[in-house]
Amino acid sequence: MEDFLSHVPERERLVYEQMRQLPRPEKQALWELIRLANREGTAVHPYGSREIGSLLRRGLLLEMPYRGAGISVKVIPQAPYLLRQLRNWTAHK
Repeated sequence: MEDFLSHVPERERLVYEQMRQLPRPEKQALWELIRLANREGTAVHPYGSREIGSLLRRGLLLEMPYRGAGISVKVIPQAPYLLRQLRNWTAHK
């Protein structure tokens, strides 16, 4: 899987390394949000969780205004190319 990193800018590879160091529950929550994210990198999760709160504090998510039920977040906002690669990878999985 790491071979796709050759197409990602160096600063975004650091975000990937940060993602790899996450505890398993946070990693699972982040992957779920990556899978749910639209082209702009926004995902709506039906409810907040401890893991999402932690990802927000780590800067891997950015809370967006949302009037519906749940929480809207921008997924890895500082790494759009990485997000695109990860979304493509999950779509082919």
